[in-house]
Amino acid sequence: MVLVFCLPFCLLLPDGDYPVKLAENDIVSFHLEKVIPKIFDERLPYRGFLDGELKNISKLWIKGKQIDKSDLSKTKEFGVVTKYIDYKGKEIVPQLVKNDVNFHETPLGYMGRQVVVNTEVTKDSYGRFRYTKVIYTSKNGQHLKKEYARALSALNQLLYIYRVETSDYWITNLAENDILVYKGVSTKSQAYSIKDDHDTKLVNEIKEALLNPKPEHPFMTLILDSKKSSYEQNFHLSIIYAITALESIVKLYVLFYAKKEKFGNKVERKLMSLNLHLLITTILKMTVKSDQFTDEFIDKIVNSIRLRNKIIHESQLSVKEQDAKTAIKNVTTIARILLDEMTEYCDTAQTTGTNTLKS
Repeated sequence: MVLVFCLPFCLLLPDGDYPVKLAENDIVSFHLEKVIPKIFDERLPYRGFLDGELKNISKLWIKGKQIDKSDLSKTKEFGVVTKYIDYKGKEIVPQLVKNDVNFHETPLGYMGRQVVVNTEVTKDSYGRFRYTKVIYTSKNGQHLKKEYARALSALNQLLYIYRVETSDYWITNLAENDILVYKGVSTKSQAYSIKDDHDTKLVNEIKEALLNPKPEHPFMTLILDSKKSSYEQNFHLSIIYAITALESIVKLYVLFYAKKEKFGNKVERKLMSLNLHLLITTILKMTVKSDQFTDEFIDKIVNSIRLRNKIIHESQLSVKEQDAKTAIKNVTTIARILLDEMTEYCDTAQTTGTNTLKS
Protein backbone atom coordinates (compact mmCIF):
# COMPACT_ATOMS: atom_id res chain seq x y z
CA MET A 1 0.00 0.00 0.00
CA VAL A 2 1.17 3.52 -0.78
CA LEU A 3 0.17 6.63 1.19
CA VAL A 4 1.21 10.17 0.34
CA PHE A 5 1.07 12.98 2.88
CA CYS A 6 2.97 16.05 4.06
CA LEU A 7 4.74 16.87 7.30
CA PRO A 8 4.03 20.19 9.03
CA PHE A 9 7.77 20.95 9.01
CA CYS A 10 10.85 20.38 6.87
CA LEU A 11 13.40 17.66 7.60
CA LEU A 12 16.87 18.66 6.46
CA LEU A 13 17.58 15.32 4.82
CA PRO A 14 18.54 14.69 1.19
CA ASP A 15 15.54 13.75 -0.92
CA GLY A 16 15.38 9.99 -1.18
CA ASP A 17 14.29 6.70 0.39
CA TYR A 18 14.50 5.96 4.11
CA PRO A 19 13.56 2.39 5.16
CA VAL A 20 12.32 1.90 8.76
CA LYS A 21 12.33 -1.43 10.58
CA LEU A 22 9.19 -1.86 12.66
CA ALA A 23 9.86 -5.46 13.67
CA GLU A 24 11.75 -8.52 12.45
CA ASN A 25 10.92 -9.02 8.77
CA ASP A 26 8.72 -5.93 8.84
CA ILE A 27 10.32 -2.98 7.04
CA VAL A 28 8.44 -0.06 5.56
CA SER A 29 9.86 2.70 3.40
CA PHE A 30 9.52 6.48 3.35
CA HIS A 31 10.45 8.55 0.32
CA LEU A 32 11.15 12.08 1.56
CA GLU A 33 11.09 15.14 -0.65
CA LYS A 34 11.51 18.79 0.34
CA VAL A 35 8.84 21.02 -1.17
CA ILE A 36 8.52 24.79 -1.57
CA PRO A 37 4.83 25.75 -1.25
CA LYS A 38 3.05 27.12 -4.31
CA ILE A 39 1.56 29.85 -2.12
CA PHE A 40 3.04 31.86 0.73
CA ASP A 41 2.14 32.12 4.39
CA GLU A 42 0.18 35.36 4.72
CA ARG A 43 1.16 35.63 8.40
CA LEU A 44 4.77 36.41 7.45
CA PRO A 45 6.05 39.89 6.49
CA TYR A 46 8.09 38.37 3.63
CA ARG A 47 7.89 35.53 1.17
CA GLY A 48 9.84 33.66 -1.46
CA PHE A 49 9.01 33.54 -5.16
CA LEU A 50 5.77 31.74 -5.90
CA ASP A 51 5.57 28.68 -8.10
CA GLY A 52 5.80 29.85 -11.72
CA GLU A 53 6.50 33.45 -10.74
CA LEU A 54 10.10 33.28 -11.88
CA LYS A 55 8.95 32.25 -15.36
CA ASN A 56 7.64 35.78 -15.94
CA ILE A 57 10.84 37.51 -14.80
CA SER A 58 13.60 38.58 -17.18
CA LYS A 59 15.87 40.46 -14.74
CA LEU A 60 15.99 40.94 -10.99
CA TRP A 61 17.95 42.90 -8.40
CA ILE A 62 18.94 41.50 -5.01
CA LYS A 63 20.30 43.95 -2.45
CA GLY A 64 20.43 46.49 -5.29
CA LYS A 65 22.66 44.26 -7.43
CA GLN A 66 21.41 42.89 -10.76
CA ILE A 67 21.35 39.09 -10.93
CA ASP A 68 20.78 37.02 -14.01
CA LYS A 69 17.82 34.73 -13.46
CA SER A 70 19.89 31.71 -14.56
CA ASP A 71 22.37 32.46 -11.77
CA LEU A 72 19.75 32.64 -9.05
CA SER A 73 20.24 28.99 -8.04
CA LYS A 74 23.94 29.73 -7.47
CA THR A 75 23.14 32.50 -4.99
CA LYS A 76 23.49 31.02 -1.49
CA GLU A 77 23.22 34.05 0.76
CA PHE A 78 20.05 35.66 2.12
CA GLY A 79 18.89 38.63 0.10
CA VAL A 80 15.91 40.92 -0.46
CA VAL A 81 14.61 41.31 -4.00
CA THR A 82 14.49 45.08 -4.46
CA LYS A 83 12.91 44.96 -7.93
CA TYR A 84 12.51 42.85 -11.05
CA ILE A 85 11.59 43.28 -14.73
CA ASP A 86 8.92 41.08 -16.26
CA TYR A 87 8.97 39.89 -19.88
CA LYS A 88 6.75 42.80 -20.87
CA GLY A 89 9.46 45.19 -19.69
CA LYS A 90 7.49 46.37 -16.68
CA GLU A 91 9.52 47.20 -13.56
CA ILE A 92 7.98 45.81 -10.37
CA VAL A 93 8.91 46.59 -6.78
CA PRO A 94 7.52 43.70 -4.69
CA GLN A 95 6.84 45.88 -1.66
CA LEU A 96 4.57 48.11 -3.73
CA VAL A 97 2.31 45.38 -5.09
CA LYS A 98 -1.04 46.72 -3.89
CA ASN A 99 -2.94 43.43 -3.95
CA ASP A 100 -0.61 42.08 -1.26
CA VAL A 101 -2.73 41.22 1.77
CA ASN A 102 -0.15 42.91 4.03
CA PHE A 103 -0.11 46.13 2.02
CA HIS A 104 -0.55 49.03 4.46
CA GLU A 105 0.46 52.62 5.15
CA THR A 106 3.59 53.32 7.20
CA PRO A 107 5.47 56.53 8.09
CA LEU A 108 7.65 55.78 5.04
CA GLY A 109 4.68 55.41 2.73
CA TYR A 110 2.73 52.41 1.51
CA MET A 111 4.62 49.17 2.05
CA GLY A 112 3.83 45.52 1.42
CA ARG A 113 5.53 42.17 1.78
CA GLN A 114 9.21 41.74 0.96
CA VAL A 115 10.32 39.03 -1.48
CA VAL A 116 13.45 37.26 -0.25
CA VAL A 117 15.74 34.49 -1.47
CA ASN A 118 17.62 31.83 0.48
CA THR A 119 15.69 32.29 3.68
CA GLU A 120 14.11 30.02 6.23
CA VAL A 121 12.64 30.62 9.66
CA THR A 122 15.10 29.41 12.28
CA LYS A 123 13.86 26.36 14.22
CA ASP A 124 10.67 26.32 12.14
CA SER A 125 8.12 23.79 13.41
CA TYR A 126 5.53 24.89 10.84
CA GLY A 127 7.21 24.56 7.44
CA ARG A 128 6.56 28.16 6.51
CA PHE A 129 9.05 28.24 3.62
CA ARG A 130 9.57 24.52 3.01
CA TYR A 131 7.98 21.29 4.14
CA THR A 132 8.67 17.60 3.60
CA LYS A 133 6.41 15.44 1.43
CA VAL A 134 6.31 11.78 2.38
CA ILE A 135 5.52 8.75 0.25
CA TYR A 136 4.96 5.75 2.51
CA THR A 137 5.25 2.26 1.05
CA SER A 138 4.37 -1.02 2.74
CA LYS A 139 4.11 -4.52 1.28
CA ASN A 140 1.62 -5.67 3.93
CA GLY A 141 -1.48 -4.34 2.20
CA GLN A 142 -3.49 -4.11 5.43
CA HIS A 143 -6.76 -2.25 5.85
CA LEU A 144 -6.27 1.49 5.32
CA LYS A 145 -6.89 2.42 8.97
CA LYS A 146 -4.38 -0.14 10.25
CA GLU A 147 -1.83 0.80 7.60
CA TYR A 148 -2.22 4.46 8.48
CA ALA A 149 -1.51 3.63 12.14
CA ARG A 150 1.60 1.69 11.06
CA ALA A 151 2.72 4.63 8.94
CA LEU A 152 2.32 7.01 11.89
CA SER A 153 4.25 4.68 14.20
CA ALA A 154 7.08 4.27 11.68
CA LEU A 155 7.17 7.99 10.97
CA ASN A 156 7.50 8.83 14.68
CA GLN A 157 10.32 6.29 14.87
CA LEU A 158 12.05 8.12 12.01
CA LEU A 159 11.47 11.49 13.71
CA TYR A 160 12.87 10.17 17.00
CA ILE A 161 16.10 9.07 15.30
CA TYR A 162 16.25 12.37 13.41
CA ARG A 163 15.85 14.42 16.62
CA VAL A 164 18.44 12.41 18.54
CA GLU A 165 21.02 12.50 15.76
CA THR A 166 20.55 16.17 14.77
CA SER A 167 19.53 17.69 18.15
CA ASP A 168 16.75 19.52 16.28
CA TYR A 169 14.51 19.55 19.36
CA TRP A 170 11.82 21.65 17.69
CA ILE A 171 10.90 18.70 15.47
CA THR A 172 8.17 16.89 17.40
CA ASN A 173 6.32 13.60 17.31
CA LEU A 174 3.21 13.67 15.16
CA ALA A 175 -0.35 12.90 16.16
CA GLU A 176 -2.95 11.47 13.82
CA ASN A 177 -4.42 14.87 12.93
CA ASP A 178 -1.00 16.36 12.14
CA ILE A 179 -0.70 14.52 8.84
CA LEU A 180 -3.42 14.55 6.22
CA VAL A 181 -3.28 11.76 3.68
CA TYR A 182 -4.17 13.12 0.26
CA LYS A 183 -3.45 10.05 -1.82
CA GLY A 184 -4.41 6.48 -1.07
CA VAL A 185 -7.56 7.43 0.80
CA SER A 186 -11.10 8.23 -0.34
CA THR A 187 -12.61 11.67 0.17
CA LYS A 188 -15.41 10.17 2.21
CA SER A 189 -13.04 8.68 4.77
CA GLN A 190 -11.20 11.95 5.31
CA ALA A 191 -13.80 14.58 6.16
CA TYR A 192 -12.71 17.68 8.06
CA SER A 193 -15.01 20.50 9.04
CA ILE A 194 -14.43 23.93 10.54
CA LYS A 195 -15.21 23.96 14.24
CA ASP A 196 -17.61 26.51 15.68
CA ASP A 197 -16.42 29.04 18.24
CA HIS A 198 -16.78 28.02 21.86
CA ASP A 199 -20.23 28.66 23.31
CA THR A 200 -21.15 32.04 24.78
CA LYS A 201 -21.06 30.81 28.38
CA LEU A 202 -17.47 29.60 28.07
CA VAL A 203 -16.39 32.73 26.20
CA ASN A 204 -17.84 34.88 28.99
CA GLU A 205 -16.02 32.78 31.59
CA ILE A 206 -12.76 33.37 29.71
CA LYS A 207 -13.38 37.12 29.54
CA GLU A 208 -14.21 37.27 33.23
CA ALA A 209 -11.11 35.27 34.16
CA LEU A 210 -8.94 37.61 32.09
CA LEU A 211 -10.17 40.59 34.10
CA ASN A 212 -10.21 38.77 37.45
CA PRO A 213 -7.07 36.63 37.47
CA LYS A 214 -6.70 34.09 40.27
CA PRO A 215 -3.58 32.32 41.50
CA GLU A 216 -2.53 29.64 39.09
CA HIS A 217 -2.13 26.10 40.39
CA PRO A 218 0.44 23.80 38.73
CA PHE A 219 -2.13 21.02 38.38
CA MET A 220 -3.99 22.77 35.57
CA THR A 221 -0.91 23.25 33.41
CA LEU A 222 0.47 19.79 34.15
CA ILE A 223 -2.70 17.86 33.31
CA LEU A 224 -3.05 19.79 30.03
CA ASP A 225 0.58 18.99 29.21
CA SER A 226 -0.17 15.34 29.99
CA LYS A 227 -3.07 15.31 27.53
CA LYS A 228 -0.97 17.05 24.90
CA SER A 229 1.90 14.56 25.32
CA SER A 230 -0.51 11.65 24.95
CA TYR A 231 -1.95 13.25 21.81
CA GLU A 232 1.58 13.63 20.43
CA GLN A 233 2.27 9.92 21.12
CA ASN A 234 4.78 10.76 23.88
CA PHE A 235 3.11 8.40 26.34
CA HIS A 236 6.01 8.26 28.81
CA LEU A 237 5.93 12.06 29.14
CA SER A 238 2.16 11.92 29.52
CA ILE A 239 2.54 9.62 32.54
CA ILE A 240 5.19 11.86 34.11
CA TYR A 241 3.04 14.97 33.69
CA ALA A 242 -0.10 13.21 34.95
CA ILE A 243 1.50 11.90 38.16
CA THR A 244 3.26 15.21 38.79
CA ALA A 245 -0.15 16.88 38.42
CA LEU A 246 -1.57 14.34 40.85
CA GLU A 247 1.13 15.09 43.43
CA SER A 248 0.45 18.82 43.17
CA ILE A 249 -3.30 18.48 43.78
CA VAL A 250 -2.89 15.84 46.52
CA LYS A 251 -0.44 18.01 48.46
CA LEU A 252 -2.75 21.00 48.10
CA TYR A 253 -5.56 18.92 49.57
CA VAL A 254 -3.41 17.48 52.41
CA LEU A 255 -2.22 20.97 53.38
CA PHE A 256 -5.80 22.23 53.21
CA TYR A 257 -7.00 19.39 55.43
CA ALA A 258 -4.19 19.90 57.96
CA LYS A 259 -5.00 23.59 58.26
CA LYS A 260 -8.72 22.91 58.48
CA GLU A 261 -8.13 20.46 61.34
CA LYS A 262 -5.55 22.82 62.92
CA PHE A 263 -2.82 20.17 63.15
CA GLY A 264 -0.09 22.80 63.50
CA ASN A 265 3.08 23.53 61.54
CA LYS A 266 5.06 20.51 62.78
CA VAL A 267 2.42 18.01 61.64
CA GLU A 268 1.91 19.91 58.38
CA ARG A 269 5.61 19.63 57.57
CA LYS A 270 5.59 15.92 58.40
CA LEU A 271 2.57 15.29 56.17
CA MET A 272 4.05 17.24 53.28
CA SER A 273 7.26 15.19 53.50
CA LEU A 274 5.43 11.90 52.90
CA ASN A 275 5.74 10.37 49.44
CA LEU A 276 2.80 10.35 47.07
CA HIS A 277 2.12 6.62 47.53
CA LEU A 278 1.68 7.05 51.31
CA LEU A 279 -0.39 10.20 50.97
CA ILE A 280 -2.89 8.42 48.74
CA THR A 281 -3.01 5.02 50.43
CA THR A 282 -3.13 6.35 53.99
CA ILE A 283 -4.00 10.05 54.40
CA LEU A 284 -6.48 10.34 51.54
CA LYS A 285 -7.98 6.96 52.30
CA MET A 286 -8.77 8.14 55.83
CA THR A 287 -9.97 11.65 54.95
CA VAL A 288 -11.70 11.59 51.53
CA LYS A 289 -15.45 11.02 51.81
CA SER A 290 -16.31 10.30 48.17
CA ASP A 291 -17.76 6.88 47.29
CA GLN A 292 -15.57 6.91 44.17
CA PHE A 293 -12.43 6.65 46.29
CA THR A 294 -12.52 2.85 46.51
CA ASP A 295 -9.70 0.35 47.05
CA GLU A 296 -9.93 -0.59 43.38
CA PHE A 297 -9.62 3.05 42.34
CA ILE A 298 -6.63 3.55 44.67
CA ASP A 299 -4.93 0.48 43.15
CA LYS A 300 -5.26 1.99 39.66
CA ILE A 301 -3.69 5.24 40.84
CA VAL A 302 -0.87 3.36 42.55
CA ASN A 303 -0.17 1.41 39.35
CA SER A 304 0.26 4.66 37.45
CA ILE A 305 2.59 5.98 40.17
CA ARG A 306 4.71 2.83 39.89
CA LEU A 307 4.86 3.23 36.12
CA ARG A 308 5.99 6.85 36.52
CA ASN A 309 8.75 5.65 38.88
CA LYS A 310 9.91 3.06 36.35
CA ILE A 311 10.04 5.72 33.64
CA ILE A 312 12.12 8.05 35.80
CA HIS A 313 14.33 5.62 37.70
CA GLU A 314 14.63 2.72 35.24
CA SER A 315 14.34 4.65 31.95
CA GLN A 316 11.32 2.62 30.86
CA LEU A 317 10.22 4.71 27.91
CA SER A 318 8.07 2.05 26.26
CA VAL A 319 4.60 2.97 27.52
CA LYS A 320 1.28 1.89 26.08
CA GLU A 321 -1.25 4.46 24.94
CA GLN A 322 -3.90 2.93 27.19
CA ASP A 323 -1.67 3.37 30.25
CA ALA A 324 -1.40 7.09 29.53
CA LYS A 325 -5.15 7.45 28.95
CA THR A 326 -5.92 5.54 32.16
CA ALA A 327 -3.56 7.75 34.17
CA ILE A 328 -5.10 10.95 32.78
CA LYS A 329 -8.63 9.71 33.44
CA ASN A 330 -7.94 8.64 37.03
CA VAL A 331 -5.88 11.71 37.91
CA THR A 332 -8.65 13.93 36.55
CA THR A 333 -11.20 11.99 38.61
CA ILE A 334 -9.23 12.31 41.84
CA ALA A 335 -8.74 16.01 41.16
CA ARG A 336 -12.50 16.47 40.85
CA ILE A 337 -13.01 14.61 44.12
CA LEU A 338 -10.45 16.67 46.04
CA LEU A 339 -11.60 19.97 44.52
CA ASP A 340 -15.17 19.18 45.52
CA GLU A 341 -14.06 18.59 49.10
CA MET A 342 -12.06 21.80 49.19
CA THR A 343 -14.57 24.04 47.44
CA GLU A 344 -16.04 25.53 50.59
CA TYR A 345 -12.63 26.46 51.98
CA CYS A 346 -10.33 27.12 49.04
CA ASP A 347 -11.26 30.00 46.74
CA THR A 348 -8.76 28.96 44.07
CA ALA A 349 -10.52 25.62 43.72
CA GLN A 350 -13.95 27.07 42.98
CA THR A 351 -13.68 28.06 39.34
CA THR A 352 -10.06 28.15 38.19
CA GLY A 353 -9.50 25.60 35.43
CA THR A 354 -12.73 23.68 35.93
CA ASN A 355 -12.93 23.15 32.17
CA THR A 356 -9.52 21.52 32.24
CA LEU A 357 -11.02 18.65 34.19
CA LYS A 358 -13.39 17.71 31.39
CA SER A 359 -12.61 14.27 30.00
